[in-house]
Amino acid sequence: MSTVFSRRSFLKYTAVTAVAVAGTSLLGGCSGSGAETAIQTTYPSDNVVLKVKSTLETLEYDPTDGHATFTIHIVNGRKNPIVVSPNRFAVKAYDKNNNCIANIFVGSTQGSLNAVLASGDTNPISRGKECTYTVIASGLPVMKAEDTECPVASLRIIYTPDTEYNEYTANWIISPDTAVPALG
Repeated sequence: MSTVFSRRSFLKYTAVTAVAVAGTSLLGGCSGSGAETAIQTTYPSDNVVLKVKSTLETLEYDPTDGHATFTIHIVNGRKNPIVVSPNRFAVKAYDKNNNCIANIFVGSTQGSLNAVLASGDTNPISRGKECTYTVIASGLPVMKAEDTECPVASLRIIYTPDTEYNEYTANWIISPDTAVPALG
């Protein structure tokens, strides 16, 4: 095999290499597109993230005590079992200007999680199994007596099926016209 390059071969391979290097720089735009975040704006509605189907079934927010209670139904479609724990849930509250005014992590002291498992089932949830959870988030903004409107214009419910892949989340953004009772 000859290791001698002609000038013409050298220029041809240099041009091909330059095009390949330039083309790989375009691939960086593929990451972080936000496609890994499923968002619904009504309920009941389903999100499927990492083969885990989650359905927001109910949502109640009481602006007088700052508590949001929601029910979420989860079906594991993955091969490996999933753990459902309070630290997989968060609630964000937004004002009418879409500014985040509260960021509640249910796994902290700001909430609780109650599970209804089928008889004999355990947590983690195996493939094909399902469970219904009632999540209570506390510490949301409270409507004061002198307020003319509720400080919370919308709530964002966030569920992370697998904390190893925390960029993949199921989200529900609920506005005043879809919440029961109304947020505003």
